[in-house]
Amino acid sequence: LSEWDTGKVTNMKGMFHGAVALQQKPLWYARWEEEDHDLDDDNDDGRWWIEGPLEARGGDFQLRTDDCIFADFVKQDSAVKLLQISFDGYGCCDCTNVDMMDENDAKELLAWVNARRISDQDRCDKIMARYCTQNKEVIWEDALKEYELFVYDE
Repeated sequence: LSEWDTGKVTNMKGMFHGAVALQQKPLWYARWEEEDHDLDDDNDDGRWWIEGPLEARGGDFQLRTDDCIFADFVKQDSAVKLLQISFDGYGCCDCTNVDMMDENDAKELLAWVNARRISDQDRCDKIMARYCTQNKEVIWEDALKEYELFVYDE
């Protein structure tokens, strides 16, 4: 048995320095940690956030959530239309046949896009749920329900 196991430890100095050394991070790691790598993909601003423009996906901007909803939109002057939306566990839904977003909702959404920040998460939830529900014939209704984008009563 070691001295530690038998309770006969007389010199704690070495153990103290070893314990402190184990708690310290290497300098390279401390510097790396100070940088914003966004590895945890947490969104500290709320449920929805804005990405874009998305040349590779064909959209002008994207609304995303931590729940794995990715909604790609195109802008047409002051109008907004959903290009495609994908849900974790469901795949990507082509939204070629969806209607344009309500004019007032589009105006508010575009203001957030221009500011690069959604200032009212609850309002964004309502806008997205209303728009998706209006287009439930095109967007998968079971995915809308699972991800709380389906309005039962307005």
